[in-house]
Amino acid sequence: MVKGFIAVELDFPDVVYFFAPRPNQQKYSTYPKRQKLRGKLRLVTGRPIKLNRVEIRFKGCTHLSWRDPFKSTHSILAERMHGCKTLRKSKSVLLQDATIPSGITEMGFELTIPGNLCSSFSNDFCDISHKIYAIVVPTGKFTKEIHVEREIKVCKTLMPRDVVYGYVDGYRVPRLMMHGERPGLLAWEFQVPRWACLEEETLEFNGVLHTHPSSSYEWTIERIQVDVVQEEIYRDETMNSKRHLVISNNTPSTYLHPPLDTPISFSFPLQQQQELNNTLPSVTSTPQPGQLRRVVSVPTYLSGMGYQPTSKRKTISPNGKVTLLSHGSLTYSLDSPFLEIRHFIRLIIHVAGESPPICIGLPFQITPFLNLREDQQSNDDGLPTYQSIYRDEERLPDYVSSLSIAQNNEIVEEEEEVDESPPPPQQQASSCCLSSTDTSLSSIAPRPLRRNHQYSSSQPYGLQLLAGSTSIASLHHTAPVTHCGSLAEERTLDDFWLHGGI
Repeated sequence: MVKGFIAVELDFPDVVYFFAPRPNQQKYSTYPKRQKLRGKLRLVTGRPIKLNRVEIRFKGCTHLSWRDPFKSTHSILAERMHGCKTLRKSKSVLLQDATIPSGITEMGFELTIPGNLCSSFSNDFCDISHKIYAIVVPTGKFTKEIHVEREIKVCKTLMPRDVVYGYVDGYRVPRLMMHGERPGLLAWEFQVPRWACLEEETLEFNGVLHTHPSSSYEWTIERIQVDVVQEEIYRDETMNSKRHLVISNNTPSTYLHPPLDTPISFSFPLQQQQELNNTLPSVTSTPQPGQLRRVVSVPTYLSGMGYQPTSKRKTISPNGKVTLLSHGSLTYSLDSPFLEIRHFIRLIIHVAGESPPICIGLPFQITPFLNLREDQQSNDDGLPTYQSIYRDEERLPDYVSSLSIAQNNEIVEEEEEVDESPPPPQQQASSCCLSSTDTSLSSIAPRPLRRNHQYSSSQPYGLQLLAGSTSIASLHHTAPVTHCGSLAEERTLDDFWLHGGI
């Protein structure tokens, strides 16, 4: 530390959040479009010091360091990919040619963080980090600059802000209609959520299987296997790419002899299922001095729990594309210059008397689950706060909630229709002049759904499209499952199916 300085400290929030836009506001990909990060630079000095300048810098960068995992660590012939790229760089000057007194000096700063930045991420081959630097330059020939840095985490989620902060109860993720066919055999349609949270227990979606119109034979499905596949594409600056395929440790969900022309609800756990307690194995007997302890052994393969040992394998497709296969845990979807992480719901349909089986990949995204609350701060000037304005139900349009909430709101509406007498003037005035200090956010009633609203429903969201009709045409003209359809093409065995696993 430079003579005279006791401490230099940066103080700002650890995480910056970006949310998905509202359903009726698709102008930008994130909400807000940019964040204003506010913090303080604290200088503790033992005497007055003259400073040349004080700067605050923000820098976001990504590093790629990929190497062939099948080669030795010290192998010279191992294939490698390296890359480094700056995502964002900004600077703000806080002080120039000034003298600070002895004691504690605090200087506030504000930085702009755009919403198009990548989320913070780190694994064995790629790292995305964002840091804030404080540079203090004292005046003098033989003085040294003081550099202080601190990392800040950028978290981006596909959950809307109103849902994260609890303003919309029973929110249901929008779904996308996906359809496809194998000529002469089967046709399929699935309602897949656009995104799912990794912290949730299971991923649920619906589907219908039909006999293809060009086939006159009634096919029988032996079983359907469902699991999740994570695809990682690593690229360097020369556009060389490497493909990794990570399979969930959980055993696939199996559906035996599912009927045709019938809505089916599928599910698969995203988190690894472990029923054993995370404790050390128990000791069978108390060891005596000079004796070895005997510990109950734990099997390395737990078939009932769906656990599989971590292993890796390399495959080469007929077109020469190399893929690294492995079992492991899933992570969040990501789109960055050097790494792209995508997720697919893999369905393997075994049809009686037909080979090979049908393999389908349904794309979706995995996003972080957030549950935040607004800071309850006192409002001394008595002006309306942002929280009180947000209570207006007209500011939360186009959200789809669960069946139970919709039914409760219909009951409330019926009671209001019976009692048509206007409230007293005092009661009416008090209801219109609600301030942020009168009611907490946790006690706010959920926004009632209008009966004639395009997003209101009287059936559960997942089965709303599938109930009443099982034809392919009827599923395309029903709202609000999707705004546009997607083609769920059949994947080739060499590209997507693992030939019996690893």
